[in-house]
Amino acid sequence: MECSTGDCNNPRAKRRTICHKCHARKNRLGSVDAPVREIKHRIAEVSDNRGLCSTCGEVDVYWRDSGKWSGWACLPSKRLRVNANKYGITAQEYAGWFNRAGHKCQLCGSIEGLALDHCHSTGKIRGVLCMACNTSIGKLGDTAEVLYRAWLYLKGSEDAPELG
Repeated sequence: MECSTGDCNNPRAKRRTICHKCHARKNRLGSVDAPVREIKHRIAEVSDNRGLCSTCGEVDVYWRDSGKWSGWACLPSKRLRVNANKYGITAQEYAGWFNRAGHKCQLCGSIEGLALDHCHSTGKIRGVLCMACNTSIGKLGDTAEVLYRAWLYLKGSEDAPELG
């Protein structure tokens, strides 16, 4: 018996009027004719936990084994989702912060170890900083007053005589 849906014509429809693949598509998407969504981050050519992602290019990959799906997955896309959830924003909003900052620290211009800086009391995101700048601000108490005093201190030491 052939599958009776659209252009399928699968000869293995068995006891149904539609084949197994069309039946699964109907259950998953609600209709046999529903458009197939584009699957991003397809991984190919895996070797030594490196793979070729269809979206990101060559990246680190990990083996994802959930109840619904198992296979190689793109590590940057996982980090994006996890970090976005941490701040209560979407992955697109999270990526937007880095795009607007030019993928570099907004204080020193470094491209290494970037993270979103946020106010610990309000949770409001302030911008993109490297780890060194982010922890430095944190160690100074996250207040503009202390940072201003630190700036005055450094500015005043420019005229100080050299030691030794």
